[in-house]
Amino acid sequence: MFVKAIKCEECNTTVYSRTMEDMRECECGRVVVYGGFKNFKFEVRDKKTKFQKLNVDLNVTPDDLYRDYEKMEDKFGLIRKTNNNKEKKTTYIF
Repeated sequence: MFVKAIKCEECNTTVYSRTMEDMRECECGRVVVYGGFKNFKFEVRDKKTKFQKLNVDLNVTPDDLYRDYEKMEDKFGLIRKTNNNKEKKTTYIF
């Protein structure tokens, strides 16, 4: 499943919203996303913040994202820079 996401180049994290009610922010708090994968919206809190719009292939279902949000497990929604290839996600710039 592909979701729209924003990569904050200030803290090098990618953030996306899991459900319509879900609001997530990057690690430095400069980028906020909300609205889920169907009604995706984002805000940049500082006009000088550098960011990229991405499509991320997560290899999960919409139900997986919703359960993650409902149970507050937080396995999804934030992708940190990692050197571990097992956690690597495919991203596409749009």
